[in-house]
Amino acid sequence: MINLTVPSLRRVSEVRRPNAIRVAREFALIPDAVRSRTWPELEIDLAPGRICALIGPSGSGKSQRLGQIRHRLERTPGVNAFELPELSESGEPVIDLFESPAEETMQHLARVGLAEAPVLVRAIGVCSSGERWRLRLALAQRLIEFARNDEHEVLPVLCIDEFTSCLDRITAFGIAHHLRRWCDVCGVCAIIATPFNDVLDALNPERAIHMTDGV
Repeated sequence: MINLTVPSLRRVSEVRRPNAIRVAREFALIPDAVRSRTWPELEIDLAPGRICALIGPSGSGKSQRLGQIRHRLERTPGVNAFELPELSESGEPVIDLFESPAEETMQHLARVGLAEAPVLVRAIGVCSSGERWRLRLALAQRLIEFARNDEHEVLPVLCIDEFTSCLDRITAFGIAHHLRRWCDVCGVCAIIATPFNDVLDALNPERAIHMTDGV
């Protein structure tokens, strides 16, 4: 097990917009111009099959905190940090995404619910946002599995921002259940950020950190 210490973080937003500041003063509000957020020091245990979830509404600082965690991971010995790769807007069909035999590609895509024939022949550039997100997850998992085979002593850590945010909730539950099982079987650690509590039962994270909008 590797203990990751993430230092405290304070951010002050300065938005110098006269009208907003004037209205805020007239109504005794705190404008965004002087809004601050503070996150205390955080310790996260990293181990094969372990999942940590950052949960909170939009604006609570999940993405900033996850970015800070990833920055620390890149400087931690014995850890290989991954995130979901971006996809091109090409007309390449989904079945050719991995540049692998069709059977192997279908196995990877089936795990994220994308093995239907109409999806396999669809151009990547016209896939829906939910389909593209699941394609990115499948790509990340394939990259990690290859790296895991070559580097047995290095712990892969997958960081996912806005986990399942663009999926319908039934699909989100299935993906959360899949990620839980995949991390257990493949010995991968995952750190995810999500505004949704409904995936926690399926995800069953070892650590759940509920974010607040500033301290």
